[in-house]
Amino acid sequence: MLSDTIKGSMDMASASMKYLYDKAATKVLGPMPFDESELTEAEKANGIEEMRMYNVGGIYNEGNTCFMNSVVQSFASLQYLEEFLDDSLGIPRTQRVLPELKKPVIPESASDGLTENAGETGTSIASTANDNSGLNGSLESADTLNGGSGNYEQGGQSDKVESRAGTLPETQLKLHQPSTNGYFSLPRNESQRPMTPGTAKVSLLKTLLSLMSQLNEKKPSSHTYTTTQLIKSISYVLGKDADVLTGYDQEDAQEFFQQILSCLEKEVKKTPTSNTAWEQRRLRESSVETNASIDNETNGSANSASSNNSSNNNNNEKLLTPFDGVFATRVGCVKCGEMEGIRRGTLSSVDLSLQNGGDDFELEGLLAEYCAMETISGVECYRCSLNAYKTELETRLENQTVGALRNLYATRVEELKSALSDLVIDEAKYAKLKPTKLKELGDKTKQTMFAMPCADIMMIHINRSVFDLNTGYSRKNYAPVRFPVQLDMSPFIVDTNDPVNRDPSKPMAHIASGRRYLYNLKATVIHYGSHNFGHYVCFRKCEQGFWWRISDHSVDLTTEHEVLRTQGVFMLFYERDHE
Repeated sequence: MLSDTIKGSMDMASASMKYLYDKAATKVLGPMPFDESELTEAEKANGIEEMRMYNVGGIYNEGNTCFMNSVVQSFASLQYLEEFLDDSLGIPRTQRVLPELKKPVIPESASDGLTENAGETGTSIASTANDNSGLNGSLESADTLNGGSGNYEQGGQSDKVESRAGTLPETQLKLHQPSTNGYFSLPRNESQRPMTPGTAKVSLLKTLLSLMSQLNEKKPSSHTYTTTQLIKSISYVLGKDADVLTGYDQEDAQEFFQQILSCLEKEVKKTPTSNTAWEQRRLRESSVETNASIDNETNGSANSASSNNSSNNNNNEKLLTPFDGVFATRVGCVKCGEMEGIRRGTLSSVDLSLQNGGDDFELEGLLAEYCAMETISGVECYRCSLNAYKTELETRLENQTVGALRNLYATRVEELKSALSDLVIDEAKYAKLKPTKLKELGDKTKQTMFAMPCADIMMIHINRSVFDLNTGYSRKNYAPVRFPVQLDMSPFIVDTNDPVNRDPSKPMAHIASGRRYLYNLKATVIHYGSHNFGHYVCFRKCEQGFWWRISDHSVDLTTEHEVLRTQGVFMLFYERDHE
């Protein structure tokens, strides 16, 4: 426990020192040119040095909220999520109007820090002037929402902006001209706390879309926003369960992701849409497999109980958001081949655990382990047990001379034969026929793979929590995890209708459609610190192909090379390449 705390402190300290050193060097020497050998061809061609003149938006840390900020920043890089929100709100992208905000100013020298209350140092409450007109006028006013989305631009860069007059239209220069009238701080009072659930309706879909759009704006001066309105929107959806957000306690980024995703699903159910671009992709994807499941195809009504417990038909899976995809699980007996079909279900993220003691991992290796077939010993098999029972009764029948007992044995044997004729033995039928003392325990295999349709957005959580047998406590596994810019999921996707996958003694084969299922990296969330404390930072990619390192309100242009070599990856966001 102590060693983990010490290692976590060193992890944060080294990351903090490197970051502050780079910041200080930039202030003294100016931005150093990127190492040509570390740049991709796309970064060179698109002019990464010129992009230094602009900044995407940062998010103010309102006290232990870096876990929220890192997830929201990752969302801002997901084009399929933005498209989904547009479609859900019925807003064509060409008609969407972003809110214009009057912005208080934070000095450029404001502390970033690698602590949970980054951005609070040296600030004092000052006047703010927010005018949040909302999305197409549909979001509530700033007075109603206690500050709206809270956009704050950093000043102290007027000389730099003037030197860029040739790079932006005059009207855009006026809009982005930073203020130089002092050191303004962010409001830190109770009016910024989440509203009491149910006091006013705040659309989560509109709020998230607006915040994502503002974060994606590239301006010649720093611009910072708050998650105040987003928290209010989530609180409204959660209702009585909103207490988890009202205290701003230090939380887990992956848990917040699941929370906000659950809220999005609730909101989407209230605003049904049809024939959207997202749904059209899902329909095309579903055509890769037929709608008939393995169970319905081979078992008829014999497997009705199993079918009721799983989504065997593509049309039955409730895929509500672009994060939702389908997984397939097969469980079967090695001895008799009995299996309950390939059960299908929905998943919105992938949780990959690091082995205790492992010191180096690759993402593809972790996915292969996740999809590998495992053997489970000592499991009761319905078919094996009934077969053994039938054999015993047939032996008793041969040796029995009393007519009443012979009739009883003969009747039960016929019932067992009828049950065993089904390809899958019904659980209710087994409960009626099973022997009281005779049970056949054997080996079963279990395997889970991804299935069609695949998610448009794949969030992969690297679970670094391991249980230390020496201390009896959980600790963080600091092992590096290498991950690709483009992930090929083809080896991990199964065709649930392929007959070759019906044998539980053999691993399921990946889909043989000839297509490659590629995903492009869009964002990563990095965790510095130990199992019990730390700080989250986001690396995210903008539509021009450049990467940004974002720690709360501090935003820095970086390279793909730096993204791939940074240690401590905690979450990965990939988007499907449909081209």
